[in-house]
Amino acid sequence: MATHDVKDLSLAAAGRLRIEWAEQSMPVLRQIRERFTKEQPLKGIRLGACLHVTTETAVLMLTLKAGGAQVALCASNPLSTQDETAAALVDVYEIPVYAHKGEDNQRYYRHIEAVLATRPQLTMDDGADLISQLHGERKALLGDVIGGTEETTTGVVRLRAMEKERVLAFPVIAVNDADTKHLFDNRYGTGQSTIDGILRATNLLLAGRTLVVAGYGMCGRGVAARAKGMGAHVIVTEVEPMRALEAVMDGFPVMPMARAAEVGDVFVTVTGNTSVMSSDHFGRLKDGAILANAGHFNVEIDLATLQAMSRDKREVRPFVEAYTLQNGRRIYVLGDGRLINLAAAEGHPAAVMDMSFANQALSAEYMVRHGRTLEKRVYIVPREIDLEIARLKLAALGVHIDELLVVFLVLGLVAQVVPLYTDWLWFQEVGYAEVFTKILALRGSLFMALALGVLLVLYVNLALAVRTAAPDVIWELEDQLGLPGRVVIEPLIRRFLPIVVAVISLASGLRATAHWETVLGYFNAVPFEATD
Repeated sequence: MATHDVKDLSLAAAGRLRIEWAEQSMPVLRQIRERFTKEQPLKGIRLGACLHVTTETAVLMLTLKAGGAQVALCASNPLSTQDETAAALVDVYEIPVYAHKGEDNQRYYRHIEAVLATRPQLTMDDGADLISQLHGERKALLGDVIGGTEETTTGVVRLRAMEKERVLAFPVIAVNDADTKHLFDNRYGTGQSTIDGILRATNLLLAGRTLVVAGYGMCGRGVAARAKGMGAHVIVTEVEPMRALEAVMDGFPVMPMARAAEVGDVFVTVTGNTSVMSSDHFGRLKDGAILANAGHFNVEIDLATLQAMSRDKREVRPFVEAYTLQNGRRIYVLGDGRLINLAAAEGHPAAVMDMSFANQALSAEYMVRHGRTLEKRVYIVPREIDLEIARLKLAALGVHIDELLVVFLVLGLVAQVVPLYTDWLWFQEVGYAEVFTKILALRGSLFMALALGVLLVLYVNLALAVRTAAPDVIWELEDQLGLPGRVVIEPLIRRFLPIVVAVISLASGLRATAHWETVLGYFNAVPFEATD
């Protein structure tokens, strides 16, 4: 049996059933596992993972193991572990796991140390705790590390700060920044699972209540949309003008938290920042206000200050603690201020984690192949991986899309063949088939020259861009900074490449840049009129 520290191995049978249930909704990861089993791209690689120990994570661990990796797993949050899943991974699938639901801070870091004791060559993080320990107390292990991946917005922010300070010791792929991650996991996954956690903890009716969402990034948008769909009156608070404007355009009232605190019934922090709700707000809250956090760390609600302002604290339901202020008002905090979707519920649905963990698996494969040649910095997921995951997911859903490139090539081919065929008929009729052959060769040479010239210009420009700009700037502007989180150069290439090809086609269609009579006169040394 694999080495472990889990709560109860007798839960393994129940855990196996839950893993099998989740796996049904993860077709992309299943397809990757099939390929990994055949190709063994991770063979012999020691991989240390610090992730939420859930059924979806279990499917990822099985995929990595199928690819040949020697996997060790610990929890990335003390309250997110599903003990039956941890037991199944150890007892049924023989994967080392170190995780207890509700573990204290000391045990939490002891579990991280247990994973680091395997001397990982690849790290896989959800919050960057594993990488932080490597750069702190376990620097001696850095020489073994090829690279890593990071799942969350919060973790990516931490890693970019390390990169900026030039202390990051190995390359890391920001899985969070992949479109197939943050556009779906963050928005649809966090949106649904956060509301699920709140409802499981409180049995609250949201319809007609005022719910305040702090932060309007992808996660905040998801929470706001789901709450609105359930009949809540949603208010948004923000510090970034662009996102605040988006919230306004989406139909949500936007105001400072100090003002929202006076009217809100339920508050959800989704910012990744600290002290989003603090002493400035607690005294303004209604009696019975409910506070929940959907950010990675339990720092968004200032619990220490709330405790100091309270005369009493007691647990009134599982995952619900009542703080009674000096004035008698009660404030309810859910899940100890930790991720409510994992503390009180099961986290994101498997269908959306399918894409997120597909990014993890393929990024691990990419890092094994290329990590030793990459700089010590944070990279986004290669675009070809992102698009491949989208294609696989669409195929699994039975969705088919148009292929514009095929249509364009067919039309371009027809546009070239038809004029050539009519020209051939004319030249045969007048007895100058040899002239047509020479003209065709000239036009072909002209086409190749123009095509090579255009491709050379494109290559030089892209090469200069790669040398002078970071990959994140080339492919995607950072969403965390409030900038448009869409690819930059690729849409330009897609938009203008058809135009470039059309110009080439037009140029090749010109009669060798000359009138027919000029060409005939050149090849036959007689005036065009004398032979017509």
